[in-house]
Amino acid sequence: MQSPFEPALPAEPQTLPPTFRDQFLIGPESLLTVALDGRLDVTRRAWLAPLFFTLARLGLLVAQSGRGVPVTLDVAPGRDARGEPWQINRRRFGFARPEQFNTLTVWDAKRKRIIDLTGPGGLMQIVWATRFDAPGTIRFEHGCFALGGRRGRIVLPRLLSHWLMGDPAFTQTVDAADPDVVRIDFTLAHPLLGELFAYRGDLRIRRAPRAT
Repeated sequence: MQSPFEPALPAEPQTLPPTFRDQFLIGPESLLTVALDGRLDVTRRAWLAPLFFTLARLGLLVAQSGRGVPVTLDVAPGRDARGEPWQINRRRFGFARPEQFNTLTVWDAKRKRIIDLTGPGGLMQIVWATRFDAPGTIRFEHGCFALGGRRGRIVLPRLLSHWLMGDPAFTQTVDAADPDVVRIDFTLAHPLLGELFAYRGDLRIRRAPRAT
């Protein structure tokens, strides 16, 4: 297995758009490096500013908001000591005071789910159901929060996760007019409070030969 996303995506990679193959199926032996650049609209509930400041200090999200914020997403594949693939996504937001948060993605073979780890030691995690909708949309949905580390986790019961932490959802769609551009949409919503945090916008993939 070259990528943690591999088991969650179609068995025949050629059915995926090239942008998705290069971004999600890149492995540690790839001859390419991949990044995405663009601008995103970042929104959050203003009255939750202290909470998001704390989350940003922990490396979980960003504290600031804005329109057309320059963003770079670097994709770094690798393997753990057991040979299992992982992928780190480093997101840099060009606010007046730049911010960054990273996620480490692994495959949970027991649950057959993609897991995103973030925060100190990967303590905060999201367990995703993943779906590819042809011809060019990937959905990470029905997100459920978990606590743990790279090799284990305690998944919160769906109802508790739903009411305590909210519902995360992420969609990425290839632009029909330009296959190197993707539109991304991440939201964190609460059943009573509505949308708490979101970032949306277009990113363009950038490929370069890996340095040897």
